Amino acid sequence: MNKYILEKYCPFKTIENCYILKNQISTEKYLLYSSSDINYSLKIKENGYIPKSGLIFQNIIKDIVKGKKVLDLGAGQLGIIGIHSLLSGASNVTAVDIDCECVEWLNVLIKENDFKNIETKTSNLFENLSDEKFDIIFSNPPQMPMINGNFHDSGGIDGRDYILKILKYSINHLNENGEVYILIFDFLGTTIKTNSNTTIIDIAKDIGYSQVEIVSETPKIIKENSVTFQNLEYINQIYPYYTFKEINDNLYFNIQIVKFLK
Repeated sequence: MNKYILEKYCPFKTIENCYILKNQISTEKYLLYSSSDINYSLKIKENGYIPKSGLIFQNIIKDIVKGKKVLDLGAGQLGIIGIHSLLSGASNVTAVDIDCECVEWLNVLIKENDFKNIETKTSNLFENLSDEKFDIIFSNPPQMPMINGNFHDSGGIDGRDYILKILKYSINHLNENGEVYILIFDFLGTTIKTNSNTTIIDIAKDIGYSQVEIVSETPKIIKENSVTFQNLEYINQIYPYYTFKEINDNLYFNIQIVKFLK
């Protein structure tokens, strides 16, 4: 029997070239990415998190990072956004996470794969980055509206806490014409008011971003027992103007990647 089995990994229909390699004898697993020009294999920590929504960034990274200095803000255990940027031609990558265990595991992967021009830091957003500046900042922040919850999921009472902090502080860490790309759930009110609060786009313009653009939009089915499903009633209370869409008797919302230009 072959020791390993390779399974296509496609949490969203737009994700391509991703696979999970499983050891059939042990709990060993790897996240694989294989295309004509980019290939990597990242060992998943035992009982560790397998990326889902962060993989959506792979559809835009290769076209924008070449020769750029990149920050992966909230890199997680596998640092897939930062590593994908590095292998897509970024000149330098900094991968940051508030969780020191995530950073420790990411350091293991960097050493195992002999990745160059990528450094890691444990930091609460920009706290340990002093006045360093970047051409591109990517972030997939916690943004589930929750009163209490795991800090990898919870974006505070209205889900916007980290998104607004990232927008506020990123502008001072961007080079001229620098860009921030943030993954945002559409029910948080990116372009259309979903409650009485100002849209995220209008807040960004008030901060000083010259241009805001939704560069991708991906449907996310709400599966039973998911974090979104468990908080659905609360989300409807916080965002009463939003109506979840339906397809094949399943509710869904859109995951957007939004570009903010300095």
